[in-house]
Amino acid sequence: MRRRASARLRHCDRVSPAITVTTPCGARGPSRSSMCLRNPSGMAVLAARSQESSTRVDALLACWPPGPPLVSKRQRSSSAEITKRPPMRIGAPVTRAAGRRQGAQSLSRSLRSCGSRLCRRDGDNQCVGAPWGVLAGGGRRAAGSLFAMAIFDPFWPRADTWLASAAASPDLIVAGVPSSSASLSSSDAWRCPAAVRAVLARFSVFDGETGTDLRTVEVADLGDWPVEGLDMHTMPGEVRSLAAALDPAPVKAFLGGDNAVTRPLVNGLAVGDLDAVGILTLDAHHDVRVTDTGPSNGSPIRGLIEDGLPDGRVVQVGIHSFANSAEYRAYCDDHGIEIVTMTTVDEVGAGWVVTSALNDLARRCAWIYVDVDVDVLDLAFAPGCPGARPGGMTPRQLAAACRAAGLHPAVRAVDFVEVDPERDRDGLTVMNAATAFLAFVSGLAGREAS
Repeated sequence: MRRRASARLRHCDRVSPAITVTTPCGARGPSRSSMCLRNPSGMAVLAARSQESSTRVDALLACWPPGPPLVSKRQRSSSAEITKRPPMRIGAPVTRAAGRRQGAQSLSRSLRSCGSRLCRRDGDNQCVGAPWGVLAGGGRRAAGSLFAMAIFDPFWPRADTWLASAAASPDLIVAGVPSSSASLSSSDAWRCPAAVRAVLARFSVFDGETGTDLRTVEVADLGDWPVEGLDMHTMPGEVRSLAAALDPAPVKAFLGGDNAVTRPLVNGLAVGDLDAVGILTLDAHHDVRVTDTGPSNGSPIRGLIEDGLPDGRVVQVGIHSFANSAEYRAYCDDHGIEIVTMTTVDEVGAGWVVTSALNDLARRCAWIYVDVDVDVLDLAFAPGCPGARPGGMTPRQLAAACRAAGLHPAVRAVDFVEVDPERDRDGLTVMNAATAFLAFVSGLAGREAS
């Protein structure tokens, strides 16, 4: 029986829609050691065979799995393709040239021009959206297939569909603020709003840990504000004007962008009355750098204090070791900024810390703005954040903090900033930012229910 099975598998093909690998399994050759003993040039022969084998695999696997760095090599995938994938079958071998032709034809079918950008095509050659690696602005996503999910299940409602529901009387307004021109380090954080919206296709609207359905929150997504490309001196005025024009009733969630957008957002929502505002930051940094060179992403809190925010109106949660300076800590002390370090977060819990801080702030102000700088996460969970360091929060801690912020009735607005999709690895940071956003909405849903 074993001999017959071995004979059937001596020459087999592994077939998928994207690759064809020929695996000849003929009579077993001499061992590595015996070849070297019998033939002094045996090692050279082995090396040549090894090189030929690896070349063959590279040629056939160049477009698989989906999501390599070069857009030109990306392959499409969908649940439909996965379910229709032919089973492994045994047949005649396919040459390397045929495999390359097959891969090129598959790539040509999967990436077609659709208007001003490339698009993905389904089995009926219908457009199903941008390819995984292409953003609306022409950039490249780092997470490949993590951003695509073509499963349409009426009993598994998706978060991206909820966000696009365009409620007439929303409880929550969402707006993208795609600006990173004021970043101290080179950043493409302006790409993050589109990346977060795309990755929401991987999330449902049900918070299984709290039993909350996000569909109870009426939402309106305003899209991205036209601030991409504005310099650090022009962007704040534009953002401030756009924020001031928003309906004051719904809660607002802003998708940045870098942290420089926080200052004009607060000023715009406050409409000149910073005396009424309190700010809670989830951040590794104090963000009180000097503003002599302009309103950078390292100075939004200092900038707001210079704009008239009263002392004692800021609580900072998640401050890391070796991410700040003694001089800037002294500035925080001088202006009554309360510091909650990661040690306290680890000891008593992120949700409890945020609830306590918000309760305290609410006694001193009329409403609260929450600034979520995603670099508060440990670097292991936020490779797409230039400012992330070891020793930060876990994604669960950040989600608990955001859920507590959404639940608090004094919180009127929140931003999620400092995620650069171009730096990201496997879409990890973008997915964590999306999780934090959904956790905030889950808290808001609890607020609406109560």
